[in-house]
Amino acid sequence: MELFIQYRQSRIFCRKMGTGPELVFCFHGYGECCDTFNALAASLEHTHTVYAFDLPLHGKTIWNEGPTCTPGMWQEILQQCNPDQRPVTLLGYSIGGRIALSMYQRYASSYKKLVLIAPDGLHVNFWYWFSTQTRVGNRIFKHTVEKPGWIFALVGIAYKTRLVNKAMYKIAHHYIDDADQRKHLYARWTVLRRFTPRLSIIQAAIQARGTAVRMLFGKYDNVIPSRNGYKFAAPIPEQAIMEVAVAGHQLLKDKHLPLITRLVVE
Repeated sequence: MELFIQYRQSRIFCRKMGTGPELVFCFHGYGECCDTFNALAASLEHTHTVYAFDLPLHGKTIWNEGPTCTPGMWQEILQQCNPDQRPVTLLGYSIGGRIALSMYQRYASSYKKLVLIAPDGLHVNFWYWFSTQTRVGNRIFKHTVEKPGWIFALVGIAYKTRLVNKAMYKIAHHYIDDADQRKHLYARWTVLRRFTPRLSIIQAAIQARGTAVRMLFGKYDNVIPSRNGYKFAAPIPEQAIMEVAVAGHQLLKDKHLPLITRLVVE
């Protein structure tokens, strides 16, 4: 079922799938949309009801609240899908993992489980922090969108001196070679800049509430390495279970569905 959730002047697109008694809210990766969870929802259709959302400035969501979305705003949106306030599992992939972590940090009592798939947010990326959390960095970021020549040179030097690996080099070029991609990157990073997980607070809440945490990483993922997950799980060994698949960053593929399904269900 396709739904548009009205929120102030915006319309949030989501897919509601399955008829099971358990609720799962799913958040996709950068530049993707809620359709990435269709196959997973089909595998959960008898045990879970899945709501998969298009994030602001992604997919079919129409975001008219300016260049900012906050966990508080997103909680108001999610509550429309859960009027009975049932316990919910949060599932986030890549940047969606950062959304899930931030939502749990602010509203831990609303969520009973975290399923994090190659999640962003477990490590502070300096360039992301500088570009979105500082005024100077954001101005430089905006200037780069308009005049990217210097960043091309910097990325090339970083690659030649091995400050960035081949995967990151390719990703950087994917997003800076095209003017529209640069504009999307600036707008999307900016609108989601308030989703900044504080891991110590999250870990304390997980431990205090006994919240189950299930994580999946790719063994060959050079974007979000598994070491981030091991470090996050170390203080919460009784709650966190971590799996590493023989894969890169793209984990929402059919061959990994049985494993992801198990992480959600168990």
